[in-house]
Amino acid sequence: MMSKTPIQHSIFLLLLLLLSAAVQASYVTGYEAYRAGNYPKAMAEWRKVAVAGFSLFGSGIPRDPERRQEMADARYAIGLLYWNGHGVEQSYREAAKWLHDASELDHQEARLKLGYLYLHGHGVPKEYNKARELLTQAATSGILDAQYNLGVYYYQGLGGKVDLEQARHWLTQAAEQGDQDARQALADLPTRTPTTPLATTQTTTSAPIATATAASRVPPPTAAPAPQAPSTSSGSALSLQGPEWIAARKDGEFTVQIAAVSRKEGAEQLARRFASHGPYAYYTKPGSGGSRLYILVQGSYSSAEQARAAVANYPQELRSNNPFPVRIATIREFL
Repeated sequence: MMSKTPIQHSIFLLLLLLLSAAVQASYVTGYEAYRAGNYPKAMAEWRKVAVAGFSLFGSGIPRDPERRQEMADARYAIGLLYWNGHGVEQSYREAAKWLHDASELDHQEARLKLGYLYLHGHGVPKEYNKARELLTQAATSGILDAQYNLGVYYYQGLGGKVDLEQARHWLTQAAEQGDQDARQALADLPTRTPTTPLATTQTTTSAPIATATAASRVPPPTAAPAPQAPSTSSGSALSLQGPEWIAARKDGEFTVQIAAVSRKEGAEQLARRFASHGPYAYYTKPGSGGSRLYILVQGSYSSAEQARAAVANYPQELRSNNPFPVRIATIREFL
């Protein structure tokens, strides 16, 4: 087989780069169309990204982390179009297909929503074990609604057996992120697990913990992920500062607490998803049961009013985490 000349090889590499850039641009174009309400165009553009992977090994999945994330976001966004019936006939079945493909690329929000579909049998068979698996993956990464729904899963014994220890663990994780439903469920949580397994609270009239405050809820499926910011010179898709960045702030300044998650990867995921609203930093503090929490914060402000004004400009998906201003002095002890 004749080898390529240097000129042919350069042209080949240039074509690959141009083709890769076209895929990146098509997600941005799709997102702009989505924001403008042009859902058919958004669907068309996102499909290009969702099915086009570049790999020298022919896997069809990009090896580059940024391209891989774009593919995952495109598949997730298409799932949302079908979930909401935006520009297409509403179909949980089609939504589940695309959310499954996104979850295969480690998209945690997709796992949350797909887990909810399995939990209730919308578009897929009702499979509690599959729901638990997906919700656990998303909850472990720090997704608040996954933590709450997983807590309800164990609270209600949806897998066949109530497990209050696990319910308390996951509801506490959600409550520590500011979730009021989780806090109420924890307040109503019995001190011991019933000995009789529960199939579901819908079919068991004597369930001792089937309260209105511990019902699974629909995760918000309303916002497609914003395009990622360009990568930094180090090759990382985000710039997440450490505790030293917070320590350099003055005691009278404020920052905004975005989330409290159990793994650093969860903080990194949020910072990457909303990179254009940075800067972000994190610090750690003790959690329940001897665990550590990673606290993600955003920005430095001279007053609480300025911090709240910044929160008002966050995208809806970021505001759904209930961010709130925090004085630097109050977190100094953890730095």
